[in-house]
Amino acid sequence: DRLERGIDGIGDIVVSLSYGTGVAQALEDLDAGYRALDEPLSDAQVEELRSGYAAGLADIVPPGYEAPSVDEVFPQSAAAQYLQYQYLAANPFPLGERSGLDDAGDGSQYSEAHAVHHPFLRSVAAALNLGDMLLIDAAASTVVYSVDKRADLGTSLVSGPYRDSALAEAVIERLQTAAADEAVVVDFEPYWPARFAPTSFMAAAIRDEGRITGAIAVEIPNERLVALTTAGEDWEGTGLGETGEVYIVGEDGRMRTDSRLWLEDPDRYLELVNEAGYDAEIAKAVEAFGTTVLIQPVDTEATKAALAGDTFVDTTTNYLDQGTLTVADSLDIKGLQWVAVSEVSLDEAHAPLRRHMITLLVLLVILV
Repeated sequence: DRLERGIDGIGDIVVSLSYGTGVAQALEDLDAGYRALDEPLSDAQVEELRSGYAAGLADIVPPGYEAPSVDEVFPQSAAAQYLQYQYLAANPFPLGERSGLDDAGDGSQYSEAHAVHHPFLRSVAAALNLGDMLLIDAAASTVVYSVDKRADLGTSLVSGPYRDSALAEAVIERLQTAAADEAVVVDFEPYWPARFAPTSFMAAAIRDEGRITGAIAVEIPNERLVALTTAGEDWEGTGLGETGEVYIVGEDGRMRTDSRLWLEDPDRYLELVNEAGYDAEIAKAVEAFGTTVLIQPVDTEATKAALAGDTFVDTTTNYLDQGTLTVADSLDIKGLQWVAVSEVSLDEAHAPLRRHMITLLVLLVILV
């Protein structure tokens, strides 16, 4: 219930924002400013921007894994390159703090609009305590604004480097058929502008007198979901004892939140993954990317039943081939086929019964 309410609550907030006059006016002004950009970058500026991409890719892809080429993710349109140079490459604030820049000082119509609307939009994003917030125009599905100023700024979700992303699916496909008061959510995926971290988006259409003028999309970082399933890593405080955990599994049979053992004892987790007979690439990927999300398979009796629409309550073995007492059921979140799994080791689950039986045996001996 908490997970479902949490996701639905984010959707309600995004829909409310889409109806706000401040967001609608910001989209109109920033979109007009983007379309007015007609000054190409110099060769030196383009090369500086490309160098930043190359350094960023080298920084976030672990050794042993192949990074996409710069050409695969580099923006192709002159307007996108100009915008990214002004607000990414030439931004005086460091990575992670780029939202601190209100005006690039280039004198463009876009920067004038940005200076007006960015402080308000930045404060809204901070209040949400989620991730990046994007404004996307309807005409070309272009990301005309980003609070955090990442690599998707200025790119087209139709023809740009992120045309196959879950964000593009939400904005281009699902919002077209969504109700006026409905937000759409897409599943987690590794997202390059978020440094390949597992990322989901909640999006809602922005309308003007019934006509769709664009969309607002809010990033849902995976850490937010993990905080819900782990109660801030306070498993014992929530009654899960020493081995109990709650996690989410997607329709592909892989985790959407982190394994408790990975968070508590990574070395022991990696040992058990190898002992459970998984391909060595699983442990290698978890260690390299620092998460079990979208990597750890959960091909268990419990998750199979839950994905098929049944509620599972029984003893079984978990994803590490350990005996567990498990409850699994599907989550009622439109657009996502997720199941929630709650389990505890059989040894811990049966410990109170064993202690009770020992107590009864001692009392029986005394009585006899």
